Amino acid sequence: MGYCSYWYVCRCRIIDAKLEDNSWIGTGENSQGYTLNNYFIEHPEMVLGSLTEERGLYGAISLTVKPDERELSNALEEAILNLPSQVYVNPEKPPLQEETSTIEVDYDVKPLCFKAQDGKLYMRIGDSMVEQTVPSYPKDAYQRIVGMINIRKQLRNLLSLQNDGCSDEKLQTEQWVLGSQYDIFVKKYGIINSQTNIRLFKDDADSSLLRSCENLSDDKKKATKADMQQIAF
Repeated sequence: MGYCSYWYVCRCRIIDAKLEDNSWIGTGENSQGYTLNNYFIEHPEMVLGSLTEERGLYGAISLTVKPDERELSNALEEAILNLPSQVYVNPEKPPLQEETSTIEVDYDVKPLCFKAQDGKLYMRIGDSMVEQTVPSYPKDAYQRIVGMINIRKQLRNLLSLQNDGCSDEKLQTEQWVLGSQYDIFVKKYGIINSQTNIRLFKDDADSSLLRSCENLSDDKKKATKADMQQIAF
């Protein structure tokens, strides 16, 4: 009883490649009446020896390959030369992603809050300032976000002053600054609670704080400045 082994030379399927000819998947009968894979029926030169039947250990008859006078290594080299050439195309490499820009961490910015600098938008994530993608719509998205960051920052400043205690004069001055920033923003970009402005600032951890600085009308189309005592923080 001989020992039968199979050697396969395979090529990885190219991504999105279409199967044009799948005849080699099936089996057929060769001129000797043996049933085997269609590929070897069409390419007998790729069989490294002669086909023959052999009785197995339990009496079953199976098809095997009887080696010919060639050395196996030489027979394999000859078979490889019969393989089609130039069938492999190097896949295109995906474009390199641009490196994410970072700046020195600003610990005055709360975690998961925005910071705008030099025309770019960053978010503090842990001990890093990670650049964020500025939405392409509307065209003034960056300017809107900058305006909301400034209002958010002044809100935090006022809340801190109230918590730590300050003179009435100082408090009134900072309230005037906040009111001026808010009025300028609304005149240019509409109320903070508009759908566009909410969308642009929703990923900032202080987005709820920012939105609480307005009292919305029932139809949510108009807003007035909320009293500082009403702001949730």
